[in-house]
Amino acid sequence: MTTRIETLRALQARIRQSKGADRELDAEIAALFLGGEIECRQANYTMDLHPVRKYASTMHVGGIGREPVVYYTASLDACVALMDAVLPGWKWSVADNRYEPVRGKAFASVQTPTSYDGPAPWPEGWGHNDNPCLAFLDAIFSAAIAELEARGEAA
Repeated sequence: MTTRIETLRALQARIRQSKGADRELDAEIAALFLGGEIECRQANYTMDLHPVRKYASTMHVGGIGREPVVYYTASLDACVALMDAVLPGWKWSVADNRYEPVRGKAFASVQTPTSYDGPAPWPEGWGHNDNPCLAFLDAIFSAAIAELEARGEAA
């Protein structure tokens, strides 16, 4: 059975290899952090298949809720919402990198909040990618992994 850190690292490797928006990757990120299972549903207006997160819910008829998977690999707003859910209170930044050896790539960082009460060294995350959303996701995953390692939850 794989540990949470191994799962995070495997998904982070896929994020680093990705070159653009990827609905399959979006679905895996949603399943990892939000739970539930992913199924493909057909959209009536286009007849295309779209990933949908299926989860137990007392607010829905039949006890099953379904909602479209968010575009994490294509929306900085979705990345910010994910970071707030996974690392509440942490600071972040996304910018264009003007320095070698990654000139022209987006650069993202995620830092611990000033109120962080975990063990030192304080975890943080960094990411570089041509796509700013993927750079931000890389930084989020790096920070989540570093936090688990700092708390002694490494495999």
